Order: sequence, then C-alpha cells, then structure tokens
Amino acid sequence: MGKEQQLLDAAAAGNLSKVEAILKGQNRLKRLLSREFLDDSNDTETEQPLQVERKQPPLHVDINTVNNDGATPLILATLNGHRDIVYVLLQYSANVRSSDLKGNTALHMAAWQNRSDIVELLIANGGGKVGLPNNEGNSPLHFACQYCPAGKTLTLVKLLQHNACVLDKNREGDTPFDLAVRFNKKEAVSLLVDAEPGVIRETKAIIEAARTGRKEIVEVLLDAGTDPNCLDGASGTCPLHEAVRFFRKEVARVLLEFGAKLSQQSANGETAVGIVMQHPEAKRDEFRALIRDLEGKSPRIPQALLERKESRDLTGDLFSITYPLLTNRMSWTKADEVYCSGWSKQHPNTCLLDNDSYSYWKIPDSGGYNWVAFDLGSKYTLTGIRLSGWDNKQMVHNFIVETAENIAGPWSQVQKFTADAIGPETMDQPSESQDFKGFYTSARYWRLVVADNYGDNRTAVLSEVQFFGVEDGVLSWFDRLEMQRYLKPLVQRVSLNFLLQ
Repeated sequence: MGKEQQLLDAAAAGNLSKVEAILKGQNRLKRLLSREFLDDSNDTETEQPLQVERKQPPLHVDINTVNNDGATPLILATLNGHRDIVYVLLQYSANVRSSDLKGNTALHMAAWQNRSDIVELLIANGGGKVGLPNNEGNSPLHFACQYCPAGKTLTLVKLLQHNACVLDKNREGDTPFDLAVRFNKKEAVSLLVDAEPGVIRETKAIIEAARTGRKEIVEVLLDAGTDPNCLDGASGTCPLHEAVRFFRKEVARVLLEFGAKLSQQSANGETAVGIVMQHPEAKRDEFRALIRDLEGKSPRIPQALLERKESRDLTGDLFSITYPLLTNRMSWTKADEVYCSGWSKQHPNTCLLDNDSYSYWKIPDSGGYNWVAFDLGSKYTLTGIRLSGWDNKQMVHNFIVETAENIAGPWSQVQKFTADAIGPETMDQPSESQDFKGFYTSARYWRLVVADNYGDNRTAVLSEVQFFGVEDGVLSWFDRLEMQRYLKPLVQRVSLNFLLQ
C-alpha cells in the first residue's frame, strides 16, 4: 500500500499518530524515539490557535491525493469529524478548496455533519467562498439548513457570520431558506429570517409550509411579517388555499388568526370557502367550527410590526421602554443537561444567577455548541439582558438570545449580540457588566447560546446574567384596569413585580 493510500485511510479512520508519521516521513520506531515526537505530545496539551501556522507541503507524499470518489484526506477527515487531523493537515498546507467528484469541499462536509468547530477552523484558514456551490448547486449553507439537528444551529451562525447567502438557489431552484422550511427546521428558519429579512417576501416557502402542515414554520413566517394573503406566482395560490386543500386545520387556524381572508382568490378564481366545499361533510363541519371560533376576534399582530416604532400606538409605545432589572432566582437554572450544554464542578452555570461578581460559569469547550437555559417559572416580557465578565480571551464574544415554549425546545432566535471584552483582565477582580437591549419578547423559557469567545480555544467564561423585564401578569393587571397609560411612567421608576406578590 502506497503512502497516499495510507494517508487517506488514516485520515478517514481518525488515526492522528499515523497521519503525523506519514506527513513527517518517519517510521513508527524512529517517531517513538525522536525528540520531535515528545514535543508533539506536549503540543496537544497546549492551546491551538484558530489560525494555523502553515508549513511547506511534504515532498514524499501528496497531501492532496484523492480516493476513487475524488475526496482528499482533508475532506475525509472532515466528513468523519476528526478535527485534530483537519488541524494537522492544514498545518501541512492541505488545499482547503479541493472538491470531490460531486463538487463538495471540506466546508460542505463540515456543514453536512453540523461540525461548527471544523467550519470555523476551515474558514479561518482559507476555506474560500462560503457560498461556493457543489455540482448540484448546493452551498454549505444549503447543507447546514437541511441537516442541522434541533437545538444545534451554531454551524448556521458561523456561516451567516461570514456572509453566506440565504437566497442562493441550487439547480432545483431551492434556496437554503426553502430547505429549512421543507425539512421543518424551525430554529434555522428563525435564524435565516433574522439574517435576511427579505426572505419573508419569498412566497414559495409559506405555500410549501402550509401545504405540508408545518404549523410552527408558518407561525414564524407570519410573525416575521409574511403576508397571510400573499399570492404565489409559481403556483397561483395562497397559503390558506393550500392549508384547506390538504386539510391542515392547525395551519389554517394560524393563518386566519393573522388575518388570512376567506374570500381571497387564487389565480384561477378559487377561494378557501370554495375549496372547503370540495371536502366530505365531516371535514366541512370542522372548518365551519374553526371559522365560528375565530369570528369577531382581532387579528394577531406580527412580532415584527410590534418592534417597529413607526407602527406603535399608545400601548405599542410601551414596547420602546426598558423594563427594570428582575431580581435573580437561583431556581431559574440548574447544573444538569436539560439546562446547560456543559459546566465545570467548581464553576457551574448556576453561578450566573448568584449575584456574585467574582464567581462565573466556566464553559469547558469554547469551540462547541454552548448554551444555558432558564425557566423563569411563568411568562415574562423581557426588553434586555445584562451580562458581566472580564477583559480577557475567555470572555464571551458573540451570543444569541432564544425563547421556547418548553425547556426542551425547539428554540427560536430573538436577537444576536456582540459583547465587548471590558473590565479587569484577571478574574480575581470583580466582573464588569454591559447591557444589551432592543427586543420586546414574552416567554417563560429563555436560552443564551454562546457562539464564541475572544480567542481562548479551550474555555469560555461568563460571570453574571440579569434580565430586564416584567412578569406578564403585571401587564395583564394594567390591561384589566384600563390603566395602560400609567404603566410607562411607573415602570421607569420602580420594579413592578411586587404587584404579583
């Protein structure tokens, strides 16, 4: 077996010592006895910078050799999730932009396998245009949108941070956004809408979601501002028509709640009422009951409209204020796998709520998918979040605020933020806080997703988390007493949560 084949096999199998021996041209005995081997062992204990220091390619073996599928060692290592081997191959100047016979690069494979750590490593080392299509026209973002598991969207975040295009079409005419909708990736849809607001005008997505019964996707799109009465140019139909035609009753309910019109005509003159009449009597009765249930109710206002200052009335004007800081409760999070992706025994995620500016949550793997969830016990309307930390490389950098209807998800993005590295450099000094505002969202379950830190590849830290908000029961109390006009001046002066005690 030649050296090239050995390199391909070792890269695919994750045999790091074999890969290193081949690249350095050493047999096993020489390697075991060499000082260089000892140095390499020590290197694994030290921090690896994201930007790889390149060496000259080896002369005795082709580092970009390919197998029968056209895959290089770098592509095989990425496909099988061997980040350590990817790192070594990059050190020896492996071609990051090489593609296999299907046109897939290592970045495609990392996106397909949802390996955000490898995605970040490849991009940092010349991964090329993140929107580069394969032979079928699929970009890495297409793969990420189709294959990302629920609750794991950091690969999408990394690609979007490097300007991956949400609206690039593959040969089938599908965008990454279309695939996220088709494969019912609610969290991905929410992220893409935030990254490219123009996608709400892409009528194909909501038509397909309505036709296939993707109720949560339809709700995300409508909340983002998609017109419930939009007419799709390709199919000549409207979302409500498709929901009724395929008896997607829950989708029809959401569309009607957002103001879909029963009288809206399709390109060939169909209405939702006319399509209802084509169903058997029992199904007709179900739709009639649904219509009666919603009759006379005011349409739901999309969240996107509530957040636009120009569309606010007196009540809406309250949305622009910052609610007071809530008093933290230790019961809001727990040091277990339901509430946190990872923690150390001495520095658990519960430290975030203890009001101690010296304690902190230590995130063991800064390159992984890291998050902490909070159950506030009841619904709160939040208008901001306060984080505390230090001016060092372990400090959280980019993060995402998310909400859900259940502690297990699925999670929807509220907003992305970038934290500054401020305060003392050492953690034996008290942490310094900074505020992040600009949203108005109600939920019981909240989550903070840490995208990256300021350069430490081993751990990330965060000292404290506090929320600006009001329990929804307080807002309802003001509504019942028709005292909304007093809420704004009062909330700017005192905490309102005493009203519920």
